[in-house]
Amino acid sequence: MGFTSAFNTEMNAVMLAKREADRGWPSFARLDRRLRQLNIDVMESQGLMSLLSTHSKMNAQGHFLQRLHDEGRQFAEGWLERHFCHVGVRSNFVSPTNLGNLLL
Repeated sequence: MGFTSAFNTEMNAVMLAKREADRGWPSFARLDRRLRQLNIDVMESQGLMSLLSTHSKMNAQGHFLQRLHDEGRQFAEGWLERHFCHVGVRSNFVSPTNLGNLLL
């Protein structure tokens, strides 16, 4: 919720390292092999998040957190029904430095 900027910065760095490992010469380095095999899936509910105010980041009330949990679980179940066959096969993370496959 409040980590979008930091998360995107870190993910861009990881995806840049993966892209460089994918383009590089065959390497026997462990990190290069792991980066080539890396797939990252991101699930986000833009519908719910767009309804929340910026003040919701400070809301620690139980019923609000339970609603977020329930909405997240429901969204994840639907996402898995649609995309389970792609998990572990390809990434759906898209960033300015990685305009890869976006699962819709």
